[in-house]
Amino acid sequence: MRAMTDRAAPIHPGRLLQCFDHFVIDLRSGGRAATYFTVYAVEYSPELGTGHVAFLRARDDDPGTDLYLTLTDAPEMARRMQARLKRLIATVDISRGSGSATELNGEPILARFERGPWTEAGVGWRITPEEAGTPVIEANWSSGEAPIWAAAMAGTFTAERDILGVMAAFNAASVRIGEFDAAGAPYRDPWWEPRIGRPFSSCHVALAESSLTPAGSAWWGGLR
Repeated sequence: MRAMTDRAAPIHPGRLLQCFDHFVIDLRSGGRAATYFTVYAVEYSPELGTGHVAFLRARDDDPGTDLYLTLTDAPEMARRMQARLKRLIATVDISRGSGSATELNGEPILARFERGPWTEAGVGWRITPEEAGTPVIEANWSSGEAPIWAAAMAGTFTAERDILGVMAAFNAASVRIGEFDAAGAPYRDPWWEPRIGRPFSSCHVALAESSLTPAGSAWWGGLR
């Protein structure tokens, strides 16, 4: 038990594996149409490298109009991220959005990433591909809830890593693909409730999401 008079900050003894900002929009409709869009701004990862990568999975009622994209300003990092996410999907219970992750198989497309400021109105990204014919993606998160600090020991979010970071849920979000607005609306993702003890939106942002080698239950118990 940490004494109230002990002002020393608890130092996690694990090794930092990676740190990034992670943005997610997961929209569903009453039918087949659904949209999953995510941006990783990777600041530190010896495994992956650094840079930005975005994945888009946009389904419509007509399967012939489905769109799957990987956009990046760091192609080698993006390929390593694709491989990492495919391993996770195959082996780990994660919140993965709608449908199969076909976007993880496509060749990464070079793009320019512009991140908007986080204001009372929300936050957003504009991603402009260099490849002719690939649409500009504009994504916005709005109607945000108060951010929370998440400290998850291994076994909570993932089996093999402790995770620390700031998370914020958003009750509204949109993805504009070229001249078209993606289908679907946010929903309360049931995957989160047993892990953080509360409902949480399918559209959310994690800031400074840090993965570390596990400190063990004794260290986590000492924080209470």
